[in-house]
Amino acid sequence: MQAKALLSELTTPVKGLIRLSALAGTIAGVGGILLWVGVASAVNAVVIRGEPVHAGFALAIAGLLLRSSGTWVQAHFGSIASLRARQSLRQRLLNHWATTSPLALKSVSPAARASHLLDHTDALDGYIARFLPQMSITLAAPALIVALVATLNWVAALLLLISAPLIPLFMALVGMGAEAINRQHWLTISRLSDQFLDRIRGLTTLQLFDAVDTAKTGLAQTSDDYRRLTLRTLRIAFLSSAVLEFFASVAIAMLAIYTGFGLLGYLNWGPAANLDLYSGLLILLLAPDFFQPWRTLAQHYHDRAAAIGAADELAREIDNGLENRQTTTGDHAHPIPAHAQAVKSEQSHAMVSMQNIDLAFEGRGPVVRNVSFNIQHPSWTVITGESGSGKTSLLNMLAGFLPPDAGTVELLGQPPGQEPVLWLGQLPWLLSGSWRDNLQWLAPGASDDQMLAALHRVELDTLVRQTHDGLDAPIGEMGYGLSGGQAQRLALARAFLSDAQILLLDEPTAALDPRSARIVLTQIRSLITEQRTVIMASHDPQSLTAADHVIDLSGNNPT
Repeated sequence: MQAKALLSELTTPVKGLIRLSALAGTIAGVGGILLWVGVASAVNAVVIRGEPVHAGFALAIAGLLLRSSGTWVQAHFGSIASLRARQSLRQRLLNHWATTSPLALKSVSPAARASHLLDHTDALDGYIARFLPQMSITLAAPALIVALVATLNWVAALLLLISAPLIPLFMALVGMGAEAINRQHWLTISRLSDQFLDRIRGLTTLQLFDAVDTAKTGLAQTSDDYRRLTLRTLRIAFLSSAVLEFFASVAIAMLAIYTGFGLLGYLNWGPAANLDLYSGLLILLLAPDFFQPWRTLAQHYHDRAAAIGAADELAREIDNGLENRQTTTGDHAHPIPAHAQAVKSEQSHAMVSMQNIDLAFEGRGPVVRNVSFNIQHPSWTVITGESGSGKTSLLNMLAGFLPPDAGTVELLGQPPGQEPVLWLGQLPWLLSGSWRDNLQWLAPGASDDQMLAALHRVELDTLVRQTHDGLDAPIGEMGYGLSGGQAQRLALARAFLSDAQILLLDEPTAALDPRSARIVLTQIRSLITEQRTVIMASHDPQSLTAADHVIDLSGNNPT
C-alpha cells in the first residue's frame, strides 16, 4: 500500500464532512465578496453621490457575519472529519497489531510503534481538516471573484487569471522536495524514539560499563539530525511563502497601476475609460481576497507533505502486518508424503500433531527438517536439543506465530491460532499495575480466593499477604520489584486461572534457582492432573526427568 492510497482510504468515510467544510469555506468567501461590495458601495455613496451609507453598511455587516460564521463552520467540520479519520486509523493500527504474530512485531520497536500511533497519526490532522477542504475552496472562491470582476472590467479579470497559475505551479515544484524531506523527518523521529527507549531500558547497564556519556553523545547526534531536518522543512516553507507573496504582490500592484491610470484618464483603450470610484475600489478590495485562498492552500500544502511522509511510514507498517497475517493464517496444509500416511489414524486422535515439518530462515539455512510427532492429551512433553536446534521455533509454530515451510501443524484437529493456547516464555510479560491486574488479565472473573489459591500453589501467597494492599499491591513494568523466580511463578499462577487446555512453555526454569525450579516443575505436573497438555522447550535435566515424553531435536531426530 502506498501513502496516497492509505490517505484515500482514510478520507473516503469522511468525504461528506470534508465537502461540508469546503462548502462553508466557499460561503465564507461569498461573505467576503459581500463585505467589500458593501464597503465600495458605502464609499461611493458618500464621496460621489453624497447619499447615506445605510444600504452599503448593512451589506458589509451581513457579509462580515457570513464570512465569520462560514470560517467557523469550515474549521468545525474539518476538525470532526480529521478526528474521525484519525480515530479510525488508530483503531486499525491497534487491531492489526493485536492480530499480528509477536515475532513480526519484533521487527519494529515499541517506541516506533508508539510514535506511529501518536505522532504519525496526528500529522494527518492538517491534511484532512484544512488542506482537502481548501482545495475545493481555492477553486470556487477565486472563480466567483473573477466572475464579479469581469462584469466590472474584463482586463482586470484577465490580469487575475494570468497571475493565478503561477502559484499552483510553484507549489507543485516545492512540494516534490518537501515530501522527500518529510519522509526523512518521520524516519528520524522513529529512530530517535528507538534510541531513547533503548537507552532508558539499558541505563543500568550503561552505568555499569561507564558508557553513559557515549550514549548521550549518540542521542545528541540523532537529535541534531532531527533539528537540521526540521530547519530544512522550515526553509522550504519560508521560501515558498515568500515567493507566493511576491507573485500576489506583483499581481495586485499591476491591478493598482491599471486601475489608477484608468481613473486618472491616462488609459483610454478598452474598458479602462469606464472605470469609476466604485468599480476601481471594488477591484482593488477584491484582489487580496482572490489570492487569499491560494495563500492559505500554500500554508496547508506543507500539511500535505507532512501527511504523505507520515502516511508512508504508516502504510509500510500496515503492509507488514497484512503480509504477516496472510502468512500465519493462510493455508499451510501441504500434502503429506506417502510414508507419513501410516500415522494418520493416530494423528486424528492426537491433541497436538506436527507432520513432516520443514523450516528455514533466510541467511541461516534449514533449522527444522522432516520433524513429525503426535502428543496425546493430557500429557507433559519436553522438546530438547542443543541451542539452535529449533526448540523455540517449534513452539512458535504451535502457537501460530510462525508458519512452517512444509508439513502440517494441528491443535485439536485445527490449524494453530484457532484454539486458545497459553504461552509462557523465559521472560514473562507482566503488566505495570497490581497483582490483581496481572492475575485477572487472563481470567477477568477470578475471585480473590481463586487468585490467592493460585498464588498459594506457587508459594507467593505469603508475599502478597505480607503487603499492606494485598492483591492491590503494585508491580512495576516487566515485573519490576520481583525476582526472576517470583515473576516466573506469578506467570505460572496465571496459567492455573486460565481456561487454556494447551500450555506452551519456553525454558521456564532457565533463569531460576534450584528451589524455584522445583516449585515450577511440581506445579507443571499438577497441571497435567487438571487435564491440561504442557509442551515445554528445555534442556534442564530436572525437566527431562519429570516429563512424560521427550522429543530430542539433536540432529532433528525426534525420540
